[in-house]
Amino acid sequence: MKIGDDMKLKKIVVLLMLLFISCSCAKDETIMTINKDKTVNLEVNLGYPVNSNKKIDMNELKNKVSENGFFIDSYHDDNFSGYRLSKKYQNINDISSKEDINLNLADIISGNFDDSRLFKVEKGFFKNTYYANFTYDFSKIYNYSPNIYIFGEDSNQDTNEIVNYINDYAKTHNYNINVVKYNVLTNAENFGIMNSLLAKLNTNYQGIPLIVIGDKYYVGKSDDVKSNITSDIDNIYKTRGYVDLLNEEVQNNYELIYEVNLPSKVLNSNASSISNDNKTLIWNANYFNTNEISYSFNMINTGNIVLLIIGVIIFIIFIIIGMIFYNKNKKDKEKFISKNTNISNIIPVVDNENNQITSINELINK
Repeated sequence: MKIGDDMKLKKIVVLLMLLFISCSCAKDETIMTINKDKTVNLEVNLGYPVNSNKKIDMNELKNKVSENGFFIDSYHDDNFSGYRLSKKYQNINDISSKEDINLNLADIISGNFDDSRLFKVEKGFFKNTYYANFTYDFSKIYNYSPNIYIFGEDSNQDTNEIVNYINDYAKTHNYNINVVKYNVLTNAENFGIMNSLLAKLNTNYQGIPLIVIGDKYYVGKSDDVKSNITSDIDNIYKTRGYVDLLNEEVQNNYELIYEVNLPSKVLNSNASSISNDNKTLIWNANYFNTNEISYSFNMINTGNIVLLIIGVIIFIIFIIIGMIFYNKNKKDKEKFISKNTNISNIIPVVDNENNQITSINELINK
């Protein structure tokens, strides 16, 4: 794949994810099924609400993904429609390693997903133990650009100064920040938005400019306010932790799910829910956070057990055959002695202790 193609694909993926996040609701569902025959099926279902008019040309993305072994086709359920990526692995041992592995599942749609090793394995004769450690972190594959809301007026000097300060700080530190400004004194609708946001922040109007970053707010343009703002911005980009109170419905309605279906009961996990006799695990993740996924399970080494059983059967057969040959040789010997011995010439032997005559059979055996 050429560098230019890589950049083109990444732009498509970024556009795709930004379109998802701009919808009031969207779905990303990764399902992994590990079968008893050691095959592994992986599929990713991406969808918009069925009543959404959002459409994406998937032809170019389809060509890129298919080069990595993924098949893409349409997907729909009762609430969502979109597309499905799918891939089958022939043997879980081919995608397992003795080393610890941690992969970002979000990279599946970015083209950077290294699926040569998905699990850590500890091998035994009768069974293997497999460990899965994944993260679900979309912030690393799409253009991370948190919103900072400024409620003020274009004619207000303090408002313009704080806006310029934030933009300059973001530019200096290469932060991609959206400064969203609302004129509130001359626009009743914007004033209503501000009051609604203040209610979520459990406070009242204290003047302008009002700066809202995540779930924090500041009023004015003092040095303390500026210091707090820059500290919050640094923390957002350090932890990727961001809550957008004005658009929290996007976070609440975005379905981000990882599901795994195991061939045996799970040993340990941090799943959100477990069902199907502890074989089906589901994680309900958050689009804006780094979501940790871990679990472990056993798989029986059927091939080794079959070989052991065959070995035992062969051993028993050899024992039986040996006993048959032994008994046959013994009988042949008895027949030979009986046929070639003149009993009339046998001199009875008297037992010195019991004074008994030795039987003919005992003589034959001797």
